[in-house]
Amino acid sequence: MSDSPPNNVFATAFSVLVILGIGIWMWIGAPLSAALDRGIIPGLEDEPFYPAPSALADAVLDVARQTLQAEAAALLTERAPKQDLAADSDELAGEASEQPVVDPTAEATPEPPAPPPRTAADDLEKYPQLAELGVDPWVLSLYLPTPREDLRGPHVGEVTDANVREVARSLIAGLDRKHLTAALLTEGTWKVDQILPGRRELTDGSGPRGVAIDPGLDGIELVHPDAGAAWRYLPSWSAERAIKRRRILSSARKAARADGWPKARTNQARVYLFRSRAWVEAADGGAPARPTARGNTVGREPTIEEVRWSIQQAGAYLVRETDSRGKFTYRYLAHEDENGPSYNMLRHAGTTYSMFQVYRFTGEEEVFEAATRANRYFRKRMREDDKHPGEWFILDGGGRRKRAKLGGAGLGLLALVEMEKARPGSSDYEAMFGLARHIERMQQPDGSFLSFYNWDGEERSTRKSTFYPGEATLALVRLHQLTGDERWLDVAERAADYYVDRRWVSLGLRIYVPPDAWGIQALEELDRARPNARRQNYAFAVADSIARHKLMDPETTPADMVGGDVSGMGSLPLAANSGSYGEALTAGARLEVRLRPGETKHQDDALTNLTMQLRNQFVEANDWFLPNPARARGGFRFRPNDHEIGNDVVQHNISGLVGVLQFMDPTAPNIGLVVGPEERHPSLVAAMEAAR
Repeated sequence: MSDSPPNNVFATAFSVLVILGIGIWMWIGAPLSAALDRGIIPGLEDEPFYPAPSALADAVLDVARQTLQAEAAALLTERAPKQDLAADSDELAGEASEQPVVDPTAEATPEPPAPPPRTAADDLEKYPQLAELGVDPWVLSLYLPTPREDLRGPHVGEVTDANVREVARSLIAGLDRKHLTAALLTEGTWKVDQILPGRRELTDGSGPRGVAIDPGLDGIELVHPDAGAAWRYLPSWSAERAIKRRRILSSARKAARADGWPKARTNQARVYLFRSRAWVEAADGGAPARPTARGNTVGREPTIEEVRWSIQQAGAYLVRETDSRGKFTYRYLAHEDENGPSYNMLRHAGTTYSMFQVYRFTGEEEVFEAATRANRYFRKRMREDDKHPGEWFILDGGGRRKRAKLGGAGLGLLALVEMEKARPGSSDYEAMFGLARHIERMQQPDGSFLSFYNWDGEERSTRKSTFYPGEATLALVRLHQLTGDERWLDVAERAADYYVDRRWVSLGLRIYVPPDAWGIQALEELDRARPNARRQNYAFAVADSIARHKLMDPETTPADMVGGDVSGMGSLPLAANSGSYGEALTAGARLEVRLRPGETKHQDDALTNLTMQLRNQFVEANDWFLPNPARARGGFRFRPNDHEIGNDVVQHNISGLVGVLQFMDPTAPNIGLVVGPEERHPSLVAAMEAAR
């Protein structure tokens, strides 16, 4: 008998395994190998993430700011009518102008001669530390807040000695005077980079998906024998310009061509990675210089005052981005000063809910008015169920799928309940109870919810959402807090028991604990009314699961990523998730405060996550490179190197910030406020009677 068939089978199987192994290595191994080399630049192993304060950087930025102010004043003098110069100059300095009383009989006093322009020698006398320039290359950059790319910059020049003023003047002189104004110039921001020694060559490009490059930290240096000097793409540029990791090298080559390098030279050049220490000038200009890395300054302290201010700023952003109809800017591309496409009514409802949360904290009327407009816009997208009068659902999307999302009803109900808590007597009770009845109908006998309602009567959708049931359950718990009606809490409890006992459970074993941020909030607030040990333990398990997938150790994590998600090799952590996971972690923290006195694990996790939230909210400290900083301010970006602001990202961050204050600040409004019978508005009481 021949042994060939078994041998052939073995050989075939072995070949398949070899091919599979090669494929896996090409898919994972090569990027992993390139990623492991990332950050290894000889001599810089102990370099801190943010540079230390620098007297030399202070001096450079002080001189640059003085030069900018002088050039702005000269530009104003050049263009303004003679009689308006004094007033305009005072306006430029930010001071009120007081015109002296002139005696018409007095002889005219000749104007004193203008002081001679300051020189490098003058600057060196005032700032002796400037003598240190020239040891390492220093690069001065000017950013202007304008959508015009030719003016925005950064405009860069190398400082080789104490000639800072000369370099600054040269950069300003090169600007397009046709569109340059004194006001725009004074709003500009200076940054300075100290180019560090040490290089790492990229011999095989930037690695698969660009993983060999650390965005915002690694600069690109192109070296070619025909060029004389190397051409540099500064480290922060890829983060400031929201360049994806895999495109950083091509972006550097494109920028070099725009700067005069021939295409063939950029493609043939040897490529090196380098790093720098960078500082941006103070908020009011000049010194003290603020250390910066990856387009961000040192993170804000997670204090009660800072969190409250952050909530107020986020609310102000949403007010600005709510139009007269009540529709939000769905996506704002802050690095381009453009609006993104698409819309989503579920996220619209969530954003409205968060605005009423902001109003409960700030009491600012413009927030309530904008949220009310948004609520009216949402109401127009609601539809009463023809088959079940008195039940309402949300129309979302178009095309052939005529189905309503459970999450839309849940978030819509949350917004309406929050509106009533914020201002009793203000909500739409027909919509409130109509959405609640629809959610109740969507519950199945086992306690689970249908995620979609096909209101056209066609085939039933079997797709299940991870998050819609939690949104609906939390909304019913909040409705119970408002009305005291046990009917809604009964539905919520059946849903919670399904999560705990049956979802992702097989043969009595739990297969998976989903990162259900809405569900854990529902469990925490349900537990206040109906405590249950099984549900408590499951809620803690959700919080633990989320924390395990986050970068919580400051000893092993880059300073600007602490609190962020574990991400793939090709991207930085999502800052967007720090908002939604902040809601979850703070729910776990509140449960810990009530049930585990003396323990702080979940509170510590929530506070670490909070630092990621604060770092990625646009404020003056990290928006100097944007074309329209004033518009972006208060919004939350997707990633440290992706400056898209989504209205839902702002919503989740607001709700997470509101949640963290529940255990930080005893004076904060109660996120799970229970409204007593005597506190209910008469209109609400009448609607409750009618709903029964």
